[in-house]
Amino acid sequence: MNLAWSEYLRGQLERQMPRRAVWFAVLSFILFLPLSLVWSVLAARRARLRMRAKSPVGDEPWIVSVGNVSVGGTGKSPVVRALARWALNDGFDVAVLTRGVGKDAGLMAPILHFSRHSEPMTSQSWASLSDESLEHVLQLQQNLPSDASLWFAEGSHRAELLAGILQRRSALKSQRGVESSRQMLVIVDDGLQQTALPVHRDIVVWDPHSVVEAPQFCLPFGPYRMGSPRARPWALSLPRADVIVWSRVKSISEKNEFLNFVTRARERIFQCPRAPIAGEPLPSESPASALETDFRFVALEETWLARVLPNEPAPGFSLESIGPEEFPAQASLLCGIARPERFAQSFHSIFESPQHRPVVVGSAFLADHGELNSAARRVIRSQHSVVTTLKDLCRWWETPEFRELMRSGRLFVLCLEVKFIPESGDLKCESLAELFQFRSQVNNER
Repeated sequence: MNLAWSEYLRGQLERQMPRRAVWFAVLSFILFLPLSLVWSVLAARRARLRMRAKSPVGDEPWIVSVGNVSVGGTGKSPVVRALARWALNDGFDVAVLTRGVGKDAGLMAPILHFSRHSEPMTSQSWASLSDESLEHVLQLQQNLPSDASLWFAEGSHRAELLAGILQRRSALKSQRGVESSRQMLVIVDDGLQQTALPVHRDIVVWDPHSVVEAPQFCLPFGPYRMGSPRARPWALSLPRADVIVWSRVKSISEKNEFLNFVTRARERIFQCPRAPIAGEPLPSESPASALETDFRFVALEETWLARVLPNEPAPGFSLESIGPEEFPAQASLLCGIARPERFAQSFHSIFESPQHRPVVVGSAFLADHGELNSAARRVIRSQHSVVTTLKDLCRWWETPEFRELMRSGRLFVLCLEVKFIPESGDLKCESLAELFQFRSQVNNER
């Protein structure tokens, strides 16, 4: 298996010291530990600035930030799309703001608007988007409610992006002479990092497996972007979450086993003297009991396969969903994402039994947002079918190698989305307005 060095190092970060490679453990104590302590101080300062900018919930636009505390691969992007779908179906117009990782720095992405009145995207607009934003667009523009508007913007200046969206939205309302009853929810896909845009609510995505196995230290000694190793309990140094999403469980039959990891993860985060069972509140004697939110969800994966076909209208390809029985008997895996082993696991989970799984004859796992390298080209030249992720397709679809794969019918993508299920069966939440305790009422008519 060809694995990028960046992914090998990330895997080392998520191991406790006795399980790390000897050379990496030596470097961890000599070099990484002092740097980690400096990082934690700077991260704490940024977190304080961010909390000061947090706004009470009042009138629209309501701003919700989605982030993860650890380095990539926790499933944040599918959570962003699941939240956007929920909001669109719940009576909101939605704006998604992203940083645009993996985009050519010379290209400025326009503000994109989708509704029943909007014009189709041009090839230039598709090419200006990062792979992450293009994946959001492809998934969310499908099956929009008839009266909904969906906005996208990417860049590092989130406040300017939002101002541009609101200005265009107001101009469109004036042109059409129609006052929409839908209010706006802004979803900031920022990893809880930006401080310029005041947000109303924070959603934190946690991977319970990583929490159980990884040391509670900031980069580069551990895998976390924030958190002080001196804090007891550790949760006291983390951002206050309004909603927690545990990511990801592959099927409802695995939920109980998954929640065992959630229970262990909560024990580590809050360092509770008595392990809280998933779905129950922390004991009142825990010093961190006031920090834990009542709203905790599990992200349930929904995966399917699609054949990629060349297509003339932008973006230059189309997806044709297929069943597992239609998939070839042999295939190679190719991706450039964080935690590529989960991509492989999700691919295998589509097939009901090992006997029906295709034979994986090759694989190339590249760095997150990486470009095609010699290992990837060897996989493509093998003449076997190739399975990749939708995000990687959005990054590589213009390359000659991928164009040839599409023309020959050998390119497939593993599509992955999530839906929210309550961690506890007692949690009842009918709408986003109820979940976030927004004061104004949204139009809940379907």
